[in-house]
Amino acid sequence: MVRSTLLVVLLVALPAGAASQVVVGLAADAQSGAPLDGAFVTLSDENGVPNARSLTNASGRFSLRAPASGRYHLRIERIGYQAIERTLTVEQGRAAEITLRLVPQAIPLEGITVETTSRCEIRPETGRLTARLWDDVGTALRVARWSESEGLLRFRLVKWERELDPRSLEIRAESRNEEVRTLDRSPFASRPASELQELGYVREDEDGYLSFYAPDATVLLSDEFLDGHCFRARTDDPPEDGWIGLAFEPAERSSFADVEGVLWVDGSTGELRRLDYSYTRLPANLRDDRMGGQVDFDRIPEGPWIVSRWAIRMPEIETRRIVVRTYTNLISIKEAGGEVLEVWLAADPVRTAPDRTLQVGDSSIVTGTVLAEDSGQRVSAALVGLLGQQDDPLRTARSDTSGVFELPTPGPGRYRLRVEAFGFSPTETEAFLVGQGDTVSVDVRLAASPFEIDPLVVSVFNENRVGFERRKNLSWGTRLGPDILAERGDMTLNEFAARRTPWLSWRPFEGLYLFPPRGRSCSPMIFIDGKVLRTATGIQPELDRWLDPEAVRAIEVYRDGSLLPAPFHGLARLENGGRPPCGVVAVWTTAGFGEGETPGPTTPSP
Repeated sequence: MVRSTLLVVLLVALPAGAASQVVVGLAADAQSGAPLDGAFVTLSDENGVPNARSLTNASGRFSLRAPASGRYHLRIERIGYQAIERTLTVEQGRAAEITLRLVPQAIPLEGITVETTSRCEIRPETGRLTARLWDDVGTALRVARWSESEGLLRFRLVKWERELDPRSLEIRAESRNEEVRTLDRSPFASRPASELQELGYVREDEDGYLSFYAPDATVLLSDEFLDGHCFRARTDDPPEDGWIGLAFEPAERSSFADVEGVLWVDGSTGELRRLDYSYTRLPANLRDDRMGGQVDFDRIPEGPWIVSRWAIRMPEIETRRIVVRTYTNLISIKEAGGEVLEVWLAADPVRTAPDRTLQVGDSSIVTGTVLAEDSGQRVSAALVGLLGQQDDPLRTARSDTSGVFELPTPGPGRYRLRVEAFGFSPTETEAFLVGQGDTVSVDVRLAASPFEIDPLVVSVFNENRVGFERRKNLSWGTRLGPDILAERGDMTLNEFAARRTPWLSWRPFEGLYLFPPRGRSCSPMIFIDGKVLRTATGIQPELDRWLDPEAVRAIEVYRDGSLLPAPFHGLARLENGGRPPCGVVAVWTTAGFGEGETPGPTTPSP
């Protein structure tokens, strides 16, 4: 990262002859005299209309062009300091020069602790504690809004849409795409503040589809939002140690959906870190505390604030009408979000100088090697999962041929690893701490534990293929033939089957599970070439661990154990003690379709 590159765009080159209408200045710490970078400077006319804005560079200097000679107001604000306003005169033929010394302004932690349960105040600038927090929050939001409107930077973004399990919030399906563009607006969908105040943050269109909106920087700074919400300082239950919250909620009751949440600030620096929000006054069938979103903020070194990551969660509702009553059921939670991967100057759109790429915050990484406990042999293709504080899988990766893995973390925090590999017992590490920008190395040793499975069918008549083709005409179940399996790409068999079957899902460490017509989700019975798959441990792992995925010719999924086709009905009941199973996932390989031997697994030596 080259810290001086951002100055190319922030210190705008002025045309010849413009020096007569320019304001140049220096921002410095009033106590130490050190120059202050990243201070936000606004030049406004006598009516308070902004004419020019800029950020100070690494030397604390700034340059602003006035549209004409006359009297102007100059305001400079920086997080952690008291804002300063000055009046100056810009004369024709002379450059106006000014030095501004900002007084440090620490957040009064002891005061917030005492008054954290105080009344909720309309307009955060009216209360001492909330006003201090709002000074820093407002500065970051104004800089973020300005940098977006000016199009100063270009970004490489990854966006995703996810389908989450409504119980565990684990990912059922996900689609991702990357794009490169100049960010000239908030990365998530929002509407004008006046419209949100009048119509609410959740809307239903003519076709019954719901749209959920998030408050962006422009909305949060608007008069409508500030007048319609009350604020209080908060220190209880922060996401990270040392963070202080500026909580907000609707000031008055209304019939429209609104938002409440917390703007989290780093108490040691005053820097805005995150916005957590949820929806209020939702219809009864949509009320769920998990509906809402998160917006992460980062400051580019010596530059503006940007939204670096965002996510919004929305319910997917199934409505059924039985006789005269209508029933609703939450079948999944949809999450739309994105993350900034790289940032560089808009003035260098083709990135002719790769070293000019700017860092977004300080990313943290967990890396390590998976080894066999007894021999020290490196274990490849091990599934490594990064677990959060609630043991929820946050990221997964596979170890390479050298047993090495690498996992980016969502941010600083306490994590654990869970590691699985064929022929070894699953293991979980002790919790470890990852700091901002840290690269933490964790080596994992696995104990050998070869699986025991029943012999698989070696030779089967082609009637299995014929039977599969006939079952394609059934009105229940899902069947994935060779033409559909050809679209699998790099996905595992479990993941691909779950994506192509609405009521089948997949968990990285727990295999497949079904949503039957009645009752809770459950693990289906697995058939391979007409035989039930059994393991000594009873664990139902990834299908890829048992079979060569390239040798799979078809997959069938049935979620109602009482409506199973003939090839599975009798054996499934026999295996399940005479009762119908939760459901069945049947896999047919080259052997099952009469094309060769069953490609069974090879247990690796420890």
